[in-house]
Amino acid sequence: MRHLYLAHPFAVRRGIRAMELWVEMTTDVTLVNPFYDLERDDMAILDSPENSGKRTIGNFKALVRRDLEALSKCDGVVCVVPDGVAPIGTICEAWEATSMLMPIYFICGPESSVHPWILWMAYKTGGAIFLTWEEFQVSLLSLEHQRWLSQIHNTAWESAVREGIDG
Repeated sequence: MRHLYLAHPFAVRRGIRAMELWVEMTTDVTLVNPFYDLERDDMAILDSPENSGKRTIGNFKALVRRDLEALSKCDGVVCVVPDGVAPIGTICEAWEATSMLMPIYFICGPESSVHPWILWMAYKTGGAIFLTWEEFQVSLLSLEHQRWLSQIHNTAWESAVREGIDG
């Protein structure tokens, strides 16, 4: 199972959570969501109906260190960059991923998908850009299928070599 860090803006976290769970149910990938999958004691307050979208900064050093540690344990990063939302933390996490030589997969709005820096980071890291979650999920399923076919091929090849058939 692959683990991909899920970088996304705070403002769209609830909708992202629903898509994250859908991708995890339909693929063999775990998306590590820094808002919900890492130890945080503030998300219940931030998500409560009484909170009108206010953010708490808390210990910013601990928050960034925790996120970077989680990022470093992943196989790549998925960056959600919707049009019209300032994804400052998301882009910072993407930049860190480039220094870690991780592939970056962007899920972007149409305007963001052609931004030179997003194009460059996806190209430089061997990642990709998707316009929808569905495109991203299909890509993951295709990769899983290719891996499965490769495993079958390798198993058949190893069996043939063991039996002395050297085709």
